[in-house]
Amino acid sequence: MAIQGIVQLGKQSNSALAQTALNSVCDPLLEYLTEASGAPRKHLPLSAKLDRAIQNMMNGTTVVRVTIFNEQGRVLFSTKAEQIGREEQINEGFAAAIRSNVHSRLIYHDRFTLDPVTEDDNLIQTSLPVRRTPTTAVLGVFEIYTDVNPLVLATEHTQLIIMAGGAAILLLLYAALLMIVHRAGRVIDGQQNIIQERTRVLELLSAHLFTAQENERKRIAGGLHEGLAQMLSAIKMKYENALHQIKHSGASFEPKPLEDVLHALQGAIQNVRALAPWSCVPPVSMSWA
Repeated sequence: MAIQGIVQLGKQSNSALAQTALNSVCDPLLEYLTEASGAPRKHLPLSAKLDRAIQNMMNGTTVVRVTIFNEQGRVLFSTKAEQIGREEQINEGFAAAIRSNVHSRLIYHDRFTLDPVTEDDNLIQTSLPVRRTPTTAVLGVFEIYTDVNPLVLATEHTQLIIMAGGAAILLLLYAALLMIVHRAGRVIDGQQNIIQERTRVLELLSAHLFTAQENERKRIAGGLHEGLAQMLSAIKMKYENALHQIKHSGASFEPKPLEDVLHALQGAIQNVRALAPWSCVPPVSMSWA
C-alpha cells in the first residue's frame, strides 16, 4: 500500500508537470502541428521556435524526453531524433490521449530482477491530448518522460523498510514461540517429575501395605498355630485318651455323644488349618487304638 501510494503520487505530480509543460509550449506546438500535418514522412518541417521552447521548458526540470504525435500516431517531433517519423498507433499513452484521456505509467526497473537496464527505466511517461481550446477536437498528443529515480529510490527504501519490519516481526514471533515451547517443555518436565514422584510414593506405599499384610497374616497364622490350634490339638488328644480309657475299662456307656464332640474338635482343627495353611498343625487321627 505504501509503494502504491508513492507511485500514484508520482503519477499525479507528473501529470501536473506535463500540463504545465504543455501550456508553456502550446503556441509553437499548435503552429508546428498545423505545418506538419500534411507533410510527407521523410520531409517533416523543422521548427526552431518549438525546439527552443521545449529546451527552455526542460531546463531545470526532471523532464528528460518530449515526444509529439499527430492525430494519426506519427511522431512529428522528439528530443530523441531517431524516433521522428515513426508510427506509434499502438503506443498505450497515445491511444489513451487521442481519446481525450490523460495517461501516466511508471517504467520501472526492479533492481531485484535480472533484467538488463535500459534508457527507458525509472521514468514516468505522461501523455496529454493537444487542443486549441478545451472544447475543440484533439489535434495531437504531447508526451513527456520524467526521471523518477528519487521516487524509485524512495519506493525501494519503503519496500526494504517493510521487508525489514516484516522480518523483525517474524523473528519476534519466532522468539516468542521458542519461549512458549521452552516454558511448555519445563512445565511438562515438572509434571512428569511430579507423576514419577507420586508413582514412587505409591509403589512404596503398596510395598509397605503388602509387607504389613504379609506380616499380619503371619502373625495371625502364628497366633492360630501357637495358640488355638495347639490348644485344640491338646484337648483332642486328652479327649481321645480319656475316651480310650473309658472304652477299655469295661464300663457300660454310650460313646455316640462323645464321638460327636470329637468330630466337632476335628472340624475346628481343620478350620484353623484352612485359616493358616502354612502352620504346622498336626494331622488329626480318628483311630481309637
